[in-house]
Amino acid sequence: MRGWLVDFKRAWHKALLRPGFAMTVVLTIALAVASVSAIYALVDSVLLRAPDVPHAEQLVVLHRVDKRSASISWPDGIALREAQAPLAKLAVLMPNSALDWTVQGQPERLQATLTESAYFEVVSVPALLGRLLLPSDDQVGAPPVVVAAESFWRTRLAADPNVLGTRIRLSGVDAEIVGVAPARADVLDAQPAFWAPIPAFAPWAASSPGSNNFDVLGRLAADRSLEASRAQLREMSKRLSQQRGGHSEKELSLTGLVAHLTQGFSAGLWMLLAAVLLVLILAMVNVAALLLVQASGRAREIAVLRALGASGAAIFRQLLCEGLLLGMVGGALGLALAAFGVESLKTFAPADLPRLSTVALNWQVSGVASLLTLLASLGFSLVPALHLRGERGLNSPNAAGSRDAQRQLGWFIGLEVALAVLLLGTAALLGRSYWALSQVDLGFQAQNRVSAELVLPEQGYARKASQSSAVSAIIENLQATAGVRTAAFITGLPLASNTGIGHSFVVEGEAASAEERGSRYRPFHGDYIQALGLQLLSGRGVLASDRADAVRVAWVNQQFVKTYLIGRDPLHTRIAWTPGEASDEALGPQWMQIVGVVGDVQAQSLRGGDAPVVYAPYLQRDDPWIRFGSLVAHLQGDAQAGELDNFRAPMQAAVSAFDPTLALDGYLSFPQRTRQALSRDRFQLQVAGAFGLLAFLLGAQGIFGVVAYAVEQRRAELGVRLALGASPRNVTQLIVRWGLVRILLGALLGGGALLLLQGSLRELLFGVSPFDPPALLSTWAIVLLTSGLALWIPARRAARVDPLSALQR
Repeated sequence: MRGWLVDFKRAWHKALLRPGFAMTVVLTIALAVASVSAIYALVDSVLLRAPDVPHAEQLVVLHRVDKRSASISWPDGIALREAQAPLAKLAVLMPNSALDWTVQGQPERLQATLTESAYFEVVSVPALLGRLLLPSDDQVGAPPVVVAAESFWRTRLAADPNVLGTRIRLSGVDAEIVGVAPARADVLDAQPAFWAPIPAFAPWAASSPGSNNFDVLGRLAADRSLEASRAQLREMSKRLSQQRGGHSEKELSLTGLVAHLTQGFSAGLWMLLAAVLLVLILAMVNVAALLLVQASGRAREIAVLRALGASGAAIFRQLLCEGLLLGMVGGALGLALAAFGVESLKTFAPADLPRLSTVALNWQVSGVASLLTLLASLGFSLVPALHLRGERGLNSPNAAGSRDAQRQLGWFIGLEVALAVLLLGTAALLGRSYWALSQVDLGFQAQNRVSAELVLPEQGYARKASQSSAVSAIIENLQATAGVRTAAFITGLPLASNTGIGHSFVVEGEAASAEERGSRYRPFHGDYIQALGLQLLSGRGVLASDRADAVRVAWVNQQFVKTYLIGRDPLHTRIAWTPGEASDEALGPQWMQIVGVVGDVQAQSLRGGDAPVVYAPYLQRDDPWIRFGSLVAHLQGDAQAGELDNFRAPMQAAVSAFDPTLALDGYLSFPQRTRQALSRDRFQLQVAGAFGLLAFLLGAQGIFGVVAYAVEQRRAELGVRLALGASPRNVTQLIVRWGLVRILLGALLGGGALLLLQGSLRELLFGVSPFDPPALLSTWAIVLLTSGLALWIPARRAARVDPLSALQR
């Protein structure tokens, strides 16, 4: 142990004698370790870490086949539980419900999760304070109660231990706070302020078998596998759906909780982790090459040590300690920088990234980063130590100029170029994909348009008449607001999670098909087509006379026509919702005349396009529970970003003028909404681009450093060539030819690796093939030009070697 301490002390003195070299190595390692630590912290929190509840691996989310949510009614959920679904426990819930809370005269929108008492049995966590929901709270007519979420209790209720028994008015309902749920109860990352029983805040749910607004969280039985439970659930849900007159779209499947939450993110995050590990490898290759050429330059020093009696083991240990010391210092600095990196990632990460708030540089992440640093430091330290331990390396004063050493240095150059091409090429493909995505036709006009979410509470707005009066008055107020050109209300805004209401329909004159027709229903009020700038492809626009007592009308989108009306004139077609689904079945079909065809919009994302859609006047709706939607305002003139951002107050004023207890939420301008839709791809591009740039710089630095050292070690050889009549141009060509062969091989190797990964990249790309020639050719051009420059500069210096001074070495 004493010998190792002495060697580390000597290594420290050696580093002080070469501060420039030591700083280069330390910073290279620090940047790589900081990058790995930050990305691993992100991956660990989002993809790897299970929720902090007992047996979290048994938690599953039920959803429709090929969909993200179950979209079932509360009665369907109860029927599923009573049919003994292949789950130990399950709970029906609505995670993102909105409740209005008036504080000091100002309405405020709070997120709440409407659920059953069974939810807390599924997640299996005790109350932090008071009690959680009980089965008695699930009964229709039970006294309204709520359970506060820990974060809301601490921040808005001042962590008051006496809050139990306090009454709070939420969306017109006076409820008693009976407990506080710990933060870990929020396994779906919905971040609610309250947990509330379904019947108290959604009394319509118990008698609305067609509402399809609820999700399902379940827990597998300890002796059941995920695959077996999935197969049994699909058969059971199909059978229950057929019994209720449903169709195959209501067939349910299940997915593990973490896998469900990270859908759409996992591929990108694994790609980023792979990229940053390649950056780490590139950095270590760089450091190994630098240490190798630096150690080779000390061949005479080591030969003297051997002559003085130092053993090969002692010299090996000394060289190993020098590398380990630099690696540990770089790793410590990297961990310090990683804290900044984690906060930067949280700032740039898309807001909908699940469990983003939990991302932190914890002891597990630090431990993994430290282990990687130790292993990497050991690896790159062994390269020069093993190279110089042998007799040839110890006794040859020009070991670095030998063919073996030159071959090793050539491999380092090729590997650095290959990794740079792979990382920079990935960034180029993502950049091309991002550009293609940003050019997607939205199907509407985003300029000068803003939106905000409106939910009418059950209390006071349970009937269609009161809902219609509220929406009509609010749109009237908004239309009269200064600066507003056109105002409208819509349920199912573009680029939003809510794409409308699912309904099946029938076409007049056609026999009922065995294959049920389904579409999205987007009820609107006001001139929504003008307000959002939809493309009116045929037919007429919205008229003021399209009211409740007028002839029922509808507009359909292109996808609807392509899917269901091929060979028919849409403007001479009538459709109706399937009797019994939206209205009383005894009334028969309530026909709607199609009066226009509009263009498709980007519904949930820029990648997904649109489903078949029916737009119809809100005042002519059949469903009595559609109390939610979005206000849309098209502002006059050419509104700047600041004006769009500041229009929230006028929109709230238009609502408050009708009902001061109603609060707007989710205010966004449409340019903001578009940027938000691009946020996931932008984040992947930014991080991959940063790693690509880092790899590019490391590769250039490595090539320059390795070639410069190699030239220095061949100084005597080059002097001989010049003395024998070789021209400076011949010497330059010799060095360039030696390095260029390695660079070209590395570029081909990196390009081949990029093509081999095309299957993994395909999921992340949009409108661009993994074989995209512009991306690949531009990557090769940049890397080859930069590598050639890094090669040419030391080669030019080699041509200026003075033969006499070179031969005197």
